[in-house]
Amino acid sequence: MLTVNEHLQKNIAAILQTVQTIESFLRLHDTLSQDQALQLSFSCAEMALLSMAAADEIETAEPSTEKLVRKEAASALRQITIHLLNVQEWEHIENIKAYFSTISKHCAFLRKIIKLPEIREEAQPEADDLALIPLSDQIKDETVETPVSQQDGEDREAGLKAEIRALRETLATLVLERDDLLHVVCKEIEADYMRELGSVEAELYQAKCELRVLLRKMERMQASVNRREQVETRKIDEDLKAQYEEYQRVYKEFIRRGMEAANPRKRSRKAESKEAEAGAPQEGTDAKTDSQNQAEGSEEKRLKRVYRSIIKAMHPDLHPDQSEATKELFKRAISAYKDGDLKTLAEIAGAIAALPEEAAGDQEEVLSREKTRILIRIRNLKAEIHMIKTQFPYTKKEILEDPVRLAQEKEKLNASLLRAKQKAAIYKKRIAEMETKYGKPDDTAE
Repeated sequence: MLTVNEHLQKNIAAILQTVQTIESFLRLHDTLSQDQALQLSFSCAEMALLSMAAADEIETAEPSTEKLVRKEAASALRQITIHLLNVQEWEHIENIKAYFSTISKHCAFLRKIIKLPEIREEAQPEADDLALIPLSDQIKDETVETPVSQQDGEDREAGLKAEIRALRETLATLVLERDDLLHVVCKEIEADYMRELGSVEAELYQAKCELRVLLRKMERMQASVNRREQVETRKIDEDLKAQYEEYQRVYKEFIRRGMEAANPRKRSRKAESKEAEAGAPQEGTDAKTDSQNQAEGSEEKRLKRVYRSIIKAMHPDLHPDQSEATKELFKRAISAYKDGDLKTLAEIAGAIAALPEEAAGDQEEVLSREKTRILIRIRNLKAEIHMIKTQFPYTKKEILEDPVRLAQEKEKLNASLLRAKQKAAIYKKRIAEMETKYGKPDDTAE
């Protein structure tokens, strides 16, 4: 059983309670209205953030003696997070129910290992009401309405429009941060990691895969010996061929990524800038080098500035009712940003016009829904950014920036590689002995 503090236990219990409440609601419905879908999406976004935070807290908490159980609990919470985020991509209620069925299994596992009390069934929610699904105080405060007696309809609409404009600015900033992490920062980290450690890690992976195949072969041979049968080496090799080929496929992918990292033409724009700076002459060219660095920094800033303007004008999260042509143009902008192609981005930015503001006749209800939709997307983007920063390659950033830790990591990988090779030699020797003593004549002859 896992011991957690009272605060963490409360957070996990809140996730479990909300999942059970939503499941109770879903059992009563075959379809969801737009308002119900928005409320469900809001609750899923809330729980996703809560479960990610809980997963991080569990993994980093003490005591270390419960490390394995903590890892399993954190894994369950991360699976819950992924499924909660995926729920928001589905409109069909049957798919949503299937996701919540899987989420419930992870919740049951958490309740068991964390020793949480069983949640009793509450009163069933009303047929058209999702009020039992808890939202954070922050969201409740942001969406509270001003009494009609204090503010007329026009002022409320103007206030909502101002809030929506501010939220769109936040959303654009988060989209830019997410895309910069995915297409620039993480690509650069991965390239550096593959260049520094990739070759050793690839060799270690191949050695471990060979070790697994040898161990499996040795087990199969020993089983034949125990049954007093001749060892059919050729048949065993054929049975293990598919497993070995899959290992080789992954190994080749390791090699491909390592070669890509080593190829300056395929590396990210930031990597090329760093190499240019590191390799620049030092004597008599200080002014020129500074000028080049300033130009590169200025171009990077301009690239982000132009891309941000395109996000604000074209991103589907900000403008959900787009034409197919606009969607294709935005895809081109994403590709150009990945490649650092400022010229193409500038051309796209020049070709688009800012979308008009909401018409004065928009209803307050429509504006409120738009505000809620943007808030949900903001929370989802924060969750995506958090996930990127807790996964490879971003998790290797600190190691690559610390020469001491990098050297320790290399030493650790090389030691593991040596142990794997030593074990493989022992297994090969044992296999050769069994082939000689118990193998079929046609097998041993080869």
